[in-house]
Amino acid sequence: MRNRVNPEWIKTVKAELDELKRLDEIQNFNKVLSYNPSTQWLITYLTSINLSFKVINLGAGIKRITTDTSICPKCGGTGKC
Repeated sequence: MRNRVNPEWIKTVKAELDELKRLDEIQNFNKVLSYNPSTQWLITYLTSINLSFKVINLGAGIKRITTDTSICPKCGGTGKC
């Protein structure tokens, strides 16, 4: 069983966030995760760089972490709720 987060994945996520910050499109960050250590790392990292985010539980241990805090967790932003 894995017990750590892949350093290459961490590097990729940090680069993606840096690029979105540079382009001023940080609200477009979305990750769907099922591995809890990765989820915990991402939440800790987003908190450490002072970004607002929302965790949406999709069920079966799967979570969507997004920086678009205006998304409705029920309809996923489609407006059908």
